[in-house]
Amino acid sequence: MIISRNQEKNKLAIEKLALKDLIIFAPDNEQDIKDNISEMNIIFAEPPIAHQYTNLAKNLAWYQSMFAWVDALIKPDLKQDYLLTNVKDTYWKEMSEYVFWYILMLRKQILENLSYQNDNFWNQQAYPSLQNQTIAIMWTWSIWKEIARTAKSFWMKTIWLRTRNESVEYFDEIYTFDNIKDFLSGADYIIWVLPNTKDTQNIINKTTLSYMKNTAVYINVWRWSNVNEEDIINALNDKIIAYAVLDVFKTEPLPKDSPLWNTQNLIITPHISGYIESTERMLEIFEINYNKFISWEELDYQIDFKKWY
Repeated sequence: MIISRNQEKNKLAIEKLALKDLIIFAPDNEQDIKDNISEMNIIFAEPPIAHQYTNLAKNLAWYQSMFAWVDALIKPDLKQDYLLTNVKDTYWKEMSEYVFWYILMLRKQILENLSYQNDNFWNQQAYPSLQNQTIAIMWTWSIWKEIARTAKSFWMKTIWLRTRNESVEYFDEIYTFDNIKDFLSGADYIIWVLPNTKDTQNIINKTTLSYMKNTAVYINVWRWSNVNEEDIINALNDKIIAYAVLDVFKTEPLPKDSPLWNTQNLIITPHISGYIESTERMLEIFEINYNKFISWEELDYQIDFKKWY
């Protein structure tokens, strides 16, 4: 069963794979999902949409997430007696583009220049470069490497927070969680792509925000569970940090009454940093895993429900 925002498109794409013995069902309404999901052995879906039907899938053996993000499925009230796999190496180029859209927009004061244009005001001035600015990247998968590689093309200094202090291509310095204060205090841009685990809950809080420069820009494209919402609102309103760009939130869509909407120097985007048109890599992973599944082989990118990733 396919459960996604683009049912027909995904169904046609999987049909073209011509996978052995696979019967494809792409319901076009909620009742069809509920009436048929109990018979399904495999679900290929977007977790934020499909998680609500998980407990109805009585015969579920394997769930292939269309996203790297599977937090919606790792909840104590949902069944976990099946293989859960996600996708990797899928969104990294687009997420790197997103990060640098906003870094350049803020650094080169693009919004300010548009306002000058609207006022017919010729305001020639020197704008700061990214050269020698420090970009700090919180660890996760292939995304960090592409962001760091792009940063190097702007002659930036790159630092990385990870669990092991080992040198890595494209990074000038490596930090571990034991010296997170030094890591954050030296950064001009903090890029948050940290996975959701029991150890990373609310790691961006009043204390860690206080380590950052008051000129720092915090960009989160990965997990909201790592962030204390009240603390980041206060940090922005009190000018503890200069700006934040948030693409992920605890509740999505972001409620209209959320205080984030009215927070100073905050840019909100509707979870689009990794929302891509191309499904080529996603389908490749599904095809490989399907052939492994029917051959009783270990699947790629399995999620450990105990570790949450």
